[in-house]
Amino acid sequence: MSLSAKNEFTYAKGSSVEGSIQRGKQLVETVGCQGCHVVGENLKIREARGTSYDIAPELNRVGSKVSPDWAYDWIRNPRHYNPTTKMPSLRLTEGEARDITAYLMTLHDERPMEPVTLNLESPIAIKKGEGLIREYGCNGCHVIRGMEKEGRVSVSLSNFGRKKVEEMDFGDTDVHHAWNDWVFNKLKNSRAFQTERIAQKMPVFAFSEEEIKLLRMFLLSETKDEPDRKYVQAFDKKQQNIESGRRLAIMYNCQQCHQLEKSGSHISANIEEAAFIPPIITGEGKKVQEPWLHDFLQNPSVTGQPNSIRPWIPTRMPTFNFSDDEINKLTKYFLGLSSQELELRDYTAVRPDPALLPVGRTIFEDFQCLKCHPSGNVVARPGEGSTADLAPVLTKARGRLKPEWIVEWLADPNKLQEGTRMPTFWPDGQSPLPDVLDGSAQKQMEAVRDYLISIGQPARPVVSAR
Repeated sequence: MSLSAKNEFTYAKGSSVEGSIQRGKQLVETVGCQGCHVVGENLKIREARGTSYDIAPELNRVGSKVSPDWAYDWIRNPRHYNPTTKMPSLRLTEGEARDITAYLMTLHDERPMEPVTLNLESPIAIKKGEGLIREYGCNGCHVIRGMEKEGRVSVSLSNFGRKKVEEMDFGDTDVHHAWNDWVFNKLKNSRAFQTERIAQKMPVFAFSEEEIKLLRMFLLSETKDEPDRKYVQAFDKKQQNIESGRRLAIMYNCQQCHQLEKSGSHISANIEEAAFIPPIITGEGKKVQEPWLHDFLQNPSVTGQPNSIRPWIPTRMPTFNFSDDEINKLTKYFLGLSSQELELRDYTAVRPDPALLPVGRTIFEDFQCLKCHPSGNVVARPGEGSTADLAPVLTKARGRLKPEWIVEWLADPNKLQEGTRMPTFWPDGQSPLPDVLDGSAQKQMEAVRDYLISIGQPARPVVSAR
């Protein structure tokens, strides 16, 4: 509290008033907050993730923890308070932020608390508190002013796999004197071996048994040994790019919403409508143009709409404020997963073939693609027909999709995305239109592609013959 009194952070007072609790609850349940936060008794996403913990703090008692104005400022722009936070921005409007704040302020701590009298101005108490914080190493996880250069309070684990049982203190317990048993019980209850002589500072993490076994295996591997080269997987440049981007994707919790490398999409446990689940993104490297991916990662709302590709999905792609280096790593990651190389291409130079363009439009209309895909001024909305058949807006195809990918997708959608509802119109390379373009499936698919990349593209100027 004494450090907080010296805090220079400021925020507008009274900015959180007049929010709607009902609208706020609906927003929390739809825009993506529950992908990281637990609210109420809904543990579906945590269970789908298979962990005993959450990505971010649960919000069940947040109304007793923070003030409405602080919450409003944090929700609108988390980086205003903490420039290094991993919490992204959902680009909430002022009204939406007020609504969410109003709802969060109803989530109180209802547990009975014993009244406590505190003297927060006491120099003795402040000094003692500082000593306890240093003793328990709170600075190991938290940024605390004045303790930025403090060291760790515990031992290094880099050679823990070689630790001898004789060096482990089992205290007054009846735990079997073996390395595996000591480590298991230490991780299960870090204070298990505490005595009057042996102080224990490690927190109790409430690990599940499976997590304890995984951590124990990791600690066993910490021996500082250099393994024989024949047991070491040498990463080439492509594998290095994939691993570097994979770590970033995990750090920013992309798998919370998206299926990536056949895992993730945990948020789908909370979504009943299949069409409202965020898209699978494993094949993005082969699918989307690199400049589009860069712009999208830099600013998902670059088009001016929260979700212009799938406007019916209420969950929002957040703004993570990635650095250029992070965007570059993520781009190479997606390219590597699709066995693609990063190259400079002028996608604007790709123009539809004038001879194929009208044929592609006819095929597009005959196959009734607009029943699922919004295009032009057509907008699909939930409730109009089957929501399961909703598919991405195609007005963005010209600046978003790689031309060669469009043809490959049309040839066999299920090959590129297993389980997709997109039908195969040219199975095994056979055309259902024998009288169109000499029955050539390849030419017909290229014609559809040329029509798609013509949508929204300015026409070539007509040159006079004079």
